[in-house]
Parts: sequence; C-alpha cells; structure tokens
Amino acid sequence: MENSTYPSALSDIDVASSVVTYQYGTDGATYCLSATSGSVSHYTTGSSLDSGTCTESGGIVGWWKLNGNGTDNSLGGNNGTVDGAITTTNANGASGMAYVFNGTSDYIHINDNANLRVGAPGVTLAAWLKPVSISGCTVTTPCIIMNKENSYEVALISDGSIYYAFANTSPGWAWRNTGMVASSAQWSHFVITYDGTTIKGYLNGSWQYTLSGSGNFASNANALRIAARGGNGTVSAFLASTIDDVRIYNRPLGSSEVQSLASAGPQ
Repeated sequence: MENSTYPSALSDIDVASSVVTYQYGTDGATYCLSATSGSVSHYTTGSSLDSGTCTESGGIVGWWKLNGNGTDNSLGGNNGTVDGAITTTNANGASGMAYVFNGTSDYIHINDNANLRVGAPGVTLAAWLKPVSISGCTVTTPCIIMNKENSYEVALISDGSIYYAFANTSPGWAWRNTGMVASSAQWSHFVITYDGTTIKGYLNGSWQYTLSGSGNFASNANALRIAARGGNGTVSAFLASTIDDVRIYNRPLGSSEVQSLASAGPQ
C-alpha cells in the first residue's frame, strides 16, 4: 500500500487536534489514531478501538496481548498464528485474555520481519508468564518463552530460573542465567534489556540482573516463536506455561518504564 494512502500530518484529516493524535507505523504503511477525553484514552490501528494510546513512538515492534488471538497490537504488523494453545484467565483475573501452552506441541509462530531483527544494538524483551509444568526443562535444553533462532531467546529451567541467549559478540549465543525465578503456578513479569554495553534483567518491576555485553545481534530471516524454538525448521523445546502480553522493543526500556509495565499488569 502506498504511503500516500495515509495523511502525513494531523492537519490533513478532519479531527479535533486538541484531543486526537495521528502517527505512521514503522513500515510507513500503517497508522495509529488515538483520542483522549479527560483521563480516558482509546486508540485504533484499524476498525476497532483499544484502551490506551498509540505506542509506536516508544519503539515497540511487536506486542502480542494474546487476548484470544495472535494479533500484533503494535504497529509492527507481526501477527502470529496460534498453534494448539487455548485461552485462559490472565493475571488480572480476566477470562480468555491469555494463552496456556501444553509443553508438548503448542506454540505461536510469527513470520520474520525486518523490524523483528532487533539488537542493533537496542532491545527489550518482556512477557507475563505463569509456569505450569517445567520439571523437564534443563540447563542444556531450557524450555522456550520466546525465540528468534540464532538471534535472541528467553527460556526457563526446572527451578523457574529465567535464562537468555543473545547472538552478539559478548556474551554470545550461549545460555546465561539471570538468577531471576518465575515460580510455578504464580504470575511473574520479566523484562530483559540491552543497549550495546549492558544487559539488564527485571522481575516484577525490580532490577535484579546486570552483565556487560558488546556487539549487535545477528540478523537473519528466522521466524519468531512463542513457547517453542525452531526458526523455520523443526519445532522443539516447548514450554508448559500460561503466557500473556509479550512485547519486543527496538530500544532498551529504562527502569521507570519497566516499573510502569509491571504495575499496569497485562493488557
């Protein structure tokens, strides 16, 4: 779709600019329109409304609310295909607003997109999760929360410890333990950031992990998966867990932003 389909400025569309904001997506062919009345805000990127405001300016390239589908709620255009997972109650107690994965065959597949090739160098990876059964998840074969093969991934082992791997110069494509623990049958919110020199880990809004790093992530055409790994090949390393509100940013969120995410709960 040509960029000219969408107006480039608020003045080009017939709305009240004092309460409405309009912006392009990162691909130049999508848009977001938000309106605020008092303390209430709504936004749209299509034919339906969601609570909140446009998030594109925050560097978010993938936002999977997992509210009954694999839709990307950012402007990144990275809709996912849900394979087997079923809806369940989220951390706010809302029915049908998260997915539970069985640990044997369920996952979400998201096709590669240039905007998912993050870590050059900035990145933030975040999600809510409640592990179900992780006794078979080991240090050598952790169970995957999210994976873009040979670029970036986050996983759990049997004691709930959160591991990650980044395909950069240092620490490189090898599992690292954050020391953060997502307890079984309990909701946890994790965030991992990287700015080109420092990797940070946060659990439930609290900064708990730091490691020096260097280099950009490897860039490739592998698919992104939630609750499994495999790139564009065989799917494996399934995770038995409830997962909600998965986000990827092309920049490192700051501590106050991470705290705000955790405090807001899953959307």
